[in-house]
Amino acid sequence: MPISKIRDFFSKNGISACSVALAFSGGTDSTALFYLLQEIKNEFNLSLFALHVNYRLRKEDSDEDQKFAEELCKKYGVELFVKDLPLSNNLSGLEETARNGRYEFFKQIKDEKNIKFVATAHTANDQAETLLFRLVRKTGIKGAAGIANFREDGIIRPILDVTREEILRYLTKNRFAWREDKSNFDVRFSRNRIRNNVICELEKINPAAIRHLAHFCEIMRSINEKEKKNCDNRNFLIKKDENLENLRDVCFENGLVLNENHCRNIKKNRQKTGNVLLLPDGFKLFVLKNLLLFAKSADFLEIREQTVDEDGKKVAVNDLWEVIISDEMPKKGENAAVILKSDYPLKIKNLSKTDFLKNDTKPAFERMKKAGLSKFERENSPAVFDSHGNLLAAAYCSWKFDKNAESFRWLVIRNPD
Repeated sequence: MPISKIRDFFSKNGISACSVALAFSGGTDSTALFYLLQEIKNEFNLSLFALHVNYRLRKEDSDEDQKFAEELCKKYGVELFVKDLPLSNNLSGLEETARNGRYEFFKQIKDEKNIKFVATAHTANDQAETLLFRLVRKTGIKGAAGIANFREDGIIRPILDVTREEILRYLTKNRFAWREDKSNFDVRFSRNRIRNNVICELEKINPAAIRHLAHFCEIMRSINEKEKKNCDNRNFLIKKDENLENLRDVCFENGLVLNENHCRNIKKNRQKTGNVLLLPDGFKLFVLKNLLLFAKSADFLEIREQTVDEDGKKVAVNDLWEVIISDEMPKKGENAAVILKSDYPLKIKNLSKTDFLKNDTKPAFERMKKAGLSKFERENSPAVFDSHGNLLAAAYCSWKFDKNAESFRWLVIRNPD
């Protein structure tokens, strides 16, 4: 029964003595959640609010939805906040635009009124549809985890374990009225095609298909949580010119799921060295000279001071840089220094803004900036000093040497392959 499931949700998550706002469209699911919250509000000492968005997509029907929400909230003494957000049916990416506008409104009211949780009426059917939608578009463990029933930003889904069939039985048994959104049957939208065509066929194979799909999401979510603990501080690099499909796959393998908006934003900004983009799950994208760095923290770039003797050939400084010492001439165009025998032992450490290359008139930081390195790269770059404390090389800049001097090796600071 829906009432026992919603009680379990509030008990398990310790939600009590607080304010909860319902995302209330007036449709089947949100109306059921409205009444369910009324049933448990005294038991859990809840202060209830409601949030309604009018997209004006269905003309008079949209206004009737709003009127229904206003009258029901007035009857039960629930304060209702309404957002007028007119959208056009011809708008590209209509569903995503509507969703973004809706959640911005939720956050605004949540912050303004100091509301602790916003409850949305997602059901097990929504979970099953989301899983199928993601699978056909290509996804993995994180995407297959589906919709979360409890988010850190205060969004909760108290009836995610309830099927739409249970919702309808609850409403009809109690003779509760609700609004029917005819656009839910418009199969021009991908999700509606899944809802009205695919799900129906799956239920013919097994009437419990929705429950089984939703249960699969629970299993994936459990696996994902374990995986997340193992890679909370994962950072990774991708070549700047990598195609978006591969980029998306690499991100997913590293625990970062990108939607179409994220991909468009990355495509738009990835040639703009120095840009920083905020991404899901605490990730940031740092646009570097030749690479894209996806990281949750820059702590991993801390440069540990190291000493290199004559046997040293390759030193990994961190995930972003490595120091290569070789007897072979570097690649054409690669900025290299020369190490003389008298330079040993070498020291690798942080580059400061006041360090100069030998006999140079400008700080190495300026040379690196001129070479096109982002501020982030310059501040997290290693430098190699000789035994006398002279700066031999930093990323993309090095001391001009005398080829006629004693025997030497080549020194390059570069990004790992």
